[in-house]
Amino acid sequence: MVGATPGHSLIVEAMLTDEDKQWIQGRLEKVETTLLTEFHKWASPVELRHKSHAAALRVLDAED
Repeated sequence: MVGATPGHSLIVEAMLTDEDKQWIQGRLEKVETTLLTEFHKWASPVELRHKSHAAALRVLDAED
């Protein structure tokens, strides 16, 4: 840490401007949107496979 002596820590208080906060909020929204989009791309095929497997198992169960 800058200005810290051994065994002691330096506490620095930082202030974010409204512009900083808006930039951070915008980046968080972009990351959230990207994550949700990628999740839905992954989940949709998984859900379809699950439904098709469940239907096949129901047919097999009905045959018993």
